[in-house]
Amino acid sequence: MTRRRPLWTPSAIKKYKGQRIVLHDSNDRAWEVDGINPLKPVGLHALVGRKVPVKLSLRPVTEAPFELVCDVINEAIDADDDILTQSVTANELKASVKKASSFGTLVHALKTQHAI
Repeated sequence: MTRRRPLWTPSAIKKYKGQRIVLHDSNDRAWEVDGINPLKPVGLHALVGRKVPVKLSLRPVTEAPFELVCDVINEAIDADDDILTQSVTANELKASVKKASSFGTLVHALKTQHAI
């Protein structure tokens, strides 16, 4: 079985490179992104907004992964430029994050609040 590489726009690579990104998987494990590296030169793709394949360098989060993800989300809410809080206040969104008890309930809460 071959694995497909994630596709990112050049602007997303530029924006998120160097940012703190934590992902979670369906087994309730968390992964911190250490690097986002295009597999080929971005070049003309940047001009037309096409997505390019990237290699994500991931590191497993072993200590309190759920709590770490919640902390990162709360940091993002605090630093938000109205992306997460378009249809809900920061305090309401933080309250929803605080009530979540698993990655599944966290995703559900964020979707319910229209934050994702």
